[in-house]
Amino acid sequence: MKHITYTLVFTAFVSALAYYALGHPSRGRVERLQSERAQLESRNDELREENQDLERVVVALRDDPRLAERRARAVAGLSRPDELIFSFQRAESPGEVAVKLDVSPEGAMLAGREIAISDLAAALSGLRRDLPGAQLTVKYAEGVDALARQRVHDIVESSPLSPATYEEHTKR
Repeated sequence: MKHITYTLVFTAFVSALAYYALGHPSRGRVERLQSERAQLESRNDELREENQDLERVVVALRDDPRLAERRARAVAGLSRPDELIFSFQRAESPGEVAVKLDVSPEGAMLAGREIAISDLAAALSGLRRDLPGAQLTVKYAEGVDALARQRVHDIVESSPLSPATYEEHTKR
């Protein structure tokens, strides 16, 4: 009987140990915390490497006269006594550009290029994008009928190049 009691006690002990080791409710929490710890250690390693890189840069800027000179030139615009510095700046606003649209009974020519009336709206939008300061002048040749004039006028007035200047009866 003693032997059976010891066997039962031993089995209960092993079962309890297995329950706590494999099925305890806080086991998932422990695994999650271990995963989080691994991620934090990885991030610490990355930050440690970044700090070392920054320390090398600080030491180089402090100790290397060539880097200090390069930085002074770039940031403060300094130069050596025998050098001239040329500074080029962009124009604040683009100048105005005169663009001509010639309309004839055969078709249209925008800035020297043949263009179909059906493609005129897209071409005028592209022209505004490429030449922000464009000023459009529309010239109608003899023989352009009123319907064609009105269609061109409507397209031009609804385009980004509106308002435009209109001239009549030019020979093409």
